[in-house]
Amino acid sequence: MRNLLASRLRLLTPFAVLPRPPNPAPRGRTQERLLAPAPLSLVKNGRMNRRNMRREFITEEELRSQMRLQGITELEEIKHACLEATGDISIVKAEGDPPRGKSRKDKL
Repeated sequence: MRNLLASRLRLLTPFAVLPRPPNPAPRGRTQERLLAPAPLSLVKNGRMNRRNMRREFITEEELRSQMRLQGITELEEIKHACLEATGDISIVKAEGDPPRGKSRKDKL
C-alpha cells in the first residue's frame, strides 16, 4: 500500500510543479461570433422586456439611468434598447414625432 501511494505521488509531482500554460491564442472573428452572446433585447417600441431584464439582473432603475445618460426621459422615446456582449446598454431612439413639449419649428 505504501509503495502504491509513493509511486502515484512520483507520477503526479511533475504535473503539480509545471507552470500553467499561457493564454490560448487570440480568437478569430468566426470563433468570436460563435462564442460571444448575441445582443439581448431589453426594450422594444417603448415596452420593457422584463423577462430578459430579470435574466440578466438589470433593474428598471439601471435602465432608466442609462436612458438619462443618453438624454431620454420616457420609454416611449425608445425604439430599441439591448444589452451588448460587453455589458453596455445601447439605445436607439424612436423616429417620428418629436417628444411632447417640443415642436419642429424650434429646431429650425
